[in-house]
Amino acid sequence: MSSWAVIAFQGYFLIAGSDYYMYGNMSMGSVLNNFKTVDIPSPEIVDAIHAQATCKVTTPTRDPSDVDSSRRQSIRAIVEVAKCKDKTLISGHFKDIVIKNGEIGLYGWFSGHGGKLIQPFYAGHSLNYTDYSQAYRRVWGEKFKTREEAEKRIKKGY
Repeated sequence: MSSWAVIAFQGYFLIAGSDYYMYGNMSMGSVLNNFKTVDIPSPEIVDAIHAQATCKVTTPTRDPSDVDSSRRQSIRAIVEVAKCKDKTLISGHFKDIVIKNGEIGLYGWFSGHGGKLIQPFYAGHSLNYTDYSQAYRRVWGEKFKTREEAEKRIKKGY
């Protein structure tokens, strides 16, 4: 993760990764083992990130029975993310690994620029579960009263 973004959330400001930290092969259990629980976003934080994203990427759909179609969709998503390189907050192209009421699960994966939610919160997978469409975006477990305070904290480092 090379950059951070400040987002408004419930009267405070939070610091979130501008894009996803890990994706694909990182299981939900690995996220729990490698990061503090406060750094795992809630579904509400994911919604705030998506609403404030400066680049909303169209979700790649994948037909598991058609390998070539899956490759084309993945390549299209990579190209769309590359177009966002100068944007400060990218969203929409993965299901987020989230925490809700103490349960870890998946949430998000928004449809195109209309922003329709595809994946409501789902905690039914084992912690070893992983697939191509899930990712982890780090969110600092610290709230700030002003955007300026959050930006100063980014400069100090995590």
